[in-house]
Amino acid sequence: MCTRVFNNATNDFLTTARNMDWQTPLATSLFCFNKNLNKAGCTKVTNKTLTWVSQYSSLISMIGEGDTLAASEGINSEGLVANALFDTNACYQSSFASFDKQLDVTRWVQYVLDTCKYVSDVVDKFADDSDLKIQLMNTCIPGTDTEALLHLAVSDIYGDSAVIEVKNGIYNVFHSDNFKVMTNQPDYDTQILLNMSARWQWNEENPFPTLNIPGGPFPTDRFQRASFYLDNLKEADSMTESIAQSRSIAANTSVPLSFVLPNKKGIKISETQWSSVSDHNHQTYYFYNSRTQDVCYCSLSDIDFVDDVFKLELIEKIDGGYVQHAVAGLVNSRLKVASDPFISQQAVNDNKFIA
Repeated sequence: MCTRVFNNATNDFLTTARNMDWQTPLATSLFCFNKNLNKAGCTKVTNKTLTWVSQYSSLISMIGEGDTLAASEGINSEGLVANALFDTNACYQSSFASFDKQLDVTRWVQYVLDTCKYVSDVVDKFADDSDLKIQLMNTCIPGTDTEALLHLAVSDIYGDSAVIEVKNGIYNVFHSDNFKVMTNQPDYDTQILLNMSARWQWNEENPFPTLNIPGGPFPTDRFQRASFYLDNLKEADSMTESIAQSRSIAANTSVPLSFVLPNKKGIKISETQWSSVSDHNHQTYYFYNSRTQDVCYCSLSDIDFVDDVFKLELIEKIDGGYVQHAVAGLVNSRLKVASDPFISQQAVNDNKFIA
């Protein structure tokens, strides 16, 4: 069900790693967006729909196909990274809160990366005293019948971090550079408490310390395992080292393909379909496909935006099956011009001309 790790021991070499865990392959594509694009928060636009103009360019890993897409994670031109992970406790509806605008939860990542420079900007947008009250709208993960129940992790160029959960339409914001790991359930408050207990077991102040680390595939196991390794890393002395560190922790918390948990309850464990590492300092995004063993990367700062939107298919659904494209190395030159799946209707109308 996904793991996110923020390697922020030194601001000189900041990286965020993520595993995308799902029970089946997911159509996945890399989108590159220029700034100054008009965006809409929902497919069907009403007077309640959140609209905005992107202030920053961005690289986004999209899930889905055609125009039915979900922004799963990405990085913008200011080095802000956003990762949306599954959260079975998420609930976007509220019987008592009032909202000004609506935003499809599958566009949450895009909105944040388009409009925010730092983690503090994101925190301000979803704080209780925010001037604009945004309601996340539920939908399904593209290509599935599963509700998109998500929470969000953000990390920035100054080593800051935050986790945002949504319960009954209310945002619970956890803001600290110490919140470096995020998985899934239980809620983040409980995850923190569980991790505090684990830290005591590992701590030398404990008269009977133990270094037992949970090895299972469940969210609490992965949370504690990632925390243990991340907290005991030597400080990276290069970006290459930081990327390798983050990638190795992601690998340590991944779930093998075709893994079946022996149990009597029929519990299904999601497998790691792909992983990523985002280089905050150089705005570079690395993508690791579990099935091809290829590593490709895209440098946002080096993209020549002769057009406003580019796309590269990484995992494509064709005739009911999934094609795992073998893509390796720098992919900037392989990007193809594409249309904006989140374009606002106003932008569409403005681009029409009358003969």
